[in-house]
Formats: sequence, structure tokens, C-alpha cells
Amino acid sequence: MKPAFLLAILCCVSSLLSAQSIYRCTYESYNLKTGEPQMQDAFIVRFDDGTGFARIHFKDSKGDPDAIVDMDLLEVIDTFKAGAANETDTIYMMLHGENPQMVRGNMQEKYPPDAFGFLEDEEGYYVPWMVIRGDMLDENSELDILHYETAELITDDDLTEELVLQFFNKDEEFYTSLFEVSTRPLRPDQLGSTMHLIVVADTQDEEIGPTCEKDRLRVTKNFRELAAFMGIGFKENAVFGEKYNKKNVMAAIQGLQPSSKDIVVFYYTGHGFSNPKDRHQFPHLVLRQASFEPLLENSLNMENIYKMITAKGARVNLVMSDCCNSDPAAIAPSMADVTRTRNSGVSWDKNTCQSLFMPAKPVSILMTAASKGELAAGNMAYGGFFSYNFKAALDRSLSPFNTMRGITWEQIVKDAQKQTIIKANNTDCDIPSVGKRPCVQHPVFRID
Repeated sequence: MKPAFLLAILCCVSSLLSAQSIYRCTYESYNLKTGEPQMQDAFIVRFDDGTGFARIHFKDSKGDPDAIVDMDLLEVIDTFKAGAANETDTIYMMLHGENPQMVRGNMQEKYPPDAFGFLEDEEGYYVPWMVIRGDMLDENSELDILHYETAELITDDDLTEELVLQFFNKDEEFYTSLFEVSTRPLRPDQLGSTMHLIVVADTQDEEIGPTCEKDRLRVTKNFRELAAFMGIGFKENAVFGEKYNKKNVMAAIQGLQPSSKDIVVFYYTGHGFSNPKDRHQFPHLVLRQASFEPLLENSLNMENIYKMITAKGARVNLVMSDCCNSDPAAIAPSMADVTRTRNSGVSWDKNTCQSLFMPAKPVSILMTAASKGELAAGNMAYGGFFSYNFKAALDRSLSPFNTMRGITWEQIVKDAQKQTIIKANNTDCDIPSVGKRPCVQHPVFRID
């Protein structure tokens, strides 16, 4: 029978991770058909949207020592009692395998998915802990707990051809993207492109200021690095701190002078509200420094900002806000901390970057963290919930592990929307005057 703490694993989906992580772990196991002991070699990938996959190199039931099975991973967390008297709640994380598919070896092999356990270390990162063999979805299934012989974080420099061929075939897209595919040269209309970034952050607010500062730093770093990675220009205009007001936001927007080959990113993190008397589905941004300043006179609606920016004629326009879209007197909830693992530092795929940020046809996207009438959650450790999910979806799409080709902005935004809804529903938010409740948040967007 399953231990009680393992049964609970399947009930709680965790929040997001801090970065894409790759682990290579070996553990002594056995062939389920023959019972023969064998050493298994696992290549585990976790994306920061809570998904991932694993490749297991093993000896199959027909004796092929070079067999490989692929499985999806679903991240789940829970607690179990520890200590001499079982008095301490210990949080653990499981990457539960799903949909195993043979890649090499006996293609009819029935491989039950493994579950990979992680525990939090002293620095707050989750590290490999154990492997569970057996069907965790079957209450009558016997579960075997196996311990890792070795467990190491894989970095970009470790992804040699020899290592990759341990877990991938030469005709798979991940292998070819690393060792065979060259970067497409820029088209004439892409040469000389510049990314223009406007970040507006209410960093001095007593309630959400630290969260906004996290968002500001992360967004700025991410887009600056993307521009450098693509080899294009980068211009930044940040409105925060003492400069935070409507006048400076308008000046930043009006000062934009992008060419038809450029990229414009407008990002807002702060307080937002909806007005039941208007038809706007996207929020009004609160751009006042003091609470006594008139609210409506010191606000801008996201839809109006979008119109002003798209009128500038850039090739790509991303207009995004992470704020509440409800009663202006409502207080944004704080979400619980999320799990994180160490970053493997795997680079983006340059061809995918070019396809998204330098498309042949112009694209404009307006997106916000919550539907009209909803609050947007965040915390001081990770910033805004939606911002974190959007970065996760973008990073996953740009990863060389992404097997989809022709990735689009619509797919990325829909993924961020989906993951925000799922993670919000499975994350406790500390709601003022109410207490802990599942977060409810439905991002909205439009693409032109």
C-alpha cells in the first residue's frame, strides 16, 4: 500500500519554478519483467511553468542496454511528518511521470512512469532526493523507493554530443538544434532592429512596492538579455520611484520613435482597477504617488495605452500589465512561496527568437493579469503571478528543448493564461479580511 504522504502528492499541483533546470541522476533499479537489477540513467528537465520531461536510459526486457523511454513530468508538492516524533512538516516536491513512450529499444516495452522526488536544501532550492517506482495512481500498487547513486545539475557547457546521444537520437530536434542547425541570417528588413522597453513600476507603494520591484528588475533583465542575444539594439525608459506619475508615463509613450522594423515592449506593475461605468475590459492603471491625488485624473487605461503604442508603427508591440482589475479599494492578495531549483543556464534558440521578435508580418498583443472584477496576486519573493507565468511560457518556447516548430505569440500567451489559471487555483492566496483561499485569476489578452 502507498504511504499516506505519497497518496497526497497527486492532490496538489505546485506553483512555479525559478528557472529551467536539468538534472542527470543515476539510481539502482530493476527490470519489472525479469526482476534483474540494473543501473538507470535519468535526464530530467523542469521548465519554470511547472511542466517538464524525463528521458531514462536503461536495459529493456529484451536485453537491449541502450533503450530509452520518454515521459512527461507533472510537478506536485506536499508535506510529510519527520523528526523523532514525526512532529515536523517537511515539504517535498515530486515530478510525477506521465505518458511514457519508448524512443529506442523494444518499442512495445511497457514502462511504468517513475516519480522523481526533491527536497529543499538550506539555500531554499529543491534538489534530487529519491525515485519512486510503481503506479502511484493505483492504490493497490506496491511502491518502491529508490535512492540516487549520483545526482548532478547539468549546465549548458555539459551538453556535449556524447551526453546528448545517451538520451536522444540523432534525428530528434533537440539534437539537431544543438549540433546541426545553423542560425538563419537576418533578412534585410531585420537588420538594424531595436527593442524599445518602457517599464512602469509602483515600487514605492507600501503594500506592493517590493513585488513591483521584483517585476521591474526581472522584466528589464529578461528583455535586455533577449535583445543582446539577438544582436539588436536596446533602449530602456523606466518610470518608477520618485518619477512614478502619469505625466512621466505619457512622456515615455509619446517619446517613442520606433521604426517599422523595431520592437516595443510596454510593461506595467502596480495597482489597477476597473470602472463598472465603462466598457473597458482591461484595467485602468493607478499612476498617482499619493492617495489624496484624484484617482481618475491620475490613471490611464491599458486599451488607450495600447492604441497610442500601436499607432507608432513598430513591427512587434507587447503591451502588458500585472495589476488588479477590480474595485480600486481592493487589496491585492499575497500568494504562497513557490518551489525553485537551480538554473542550468541553457541558452535560448536564436531562430525561435528571430521568428517571434522579427516576424515577416507585424503583430501586436495586449495582455493583463486578471479579468474584469478580479484581483492579481504576487509576493515579495517572486513578484506578480502573471508576470512569472508569462516569463515561464516565453522561456519554455525559446528553449532548445521545445519540440514545437512555428511557435507563435498566441501559443505563448495562451500557455501563460492557462498556467496562471491552473496555478492560481492550486495556490493559496492570503486575502485580507478573509484568510487563505485558492487564488482566482484569469488573464485576458487580444492579438492584432
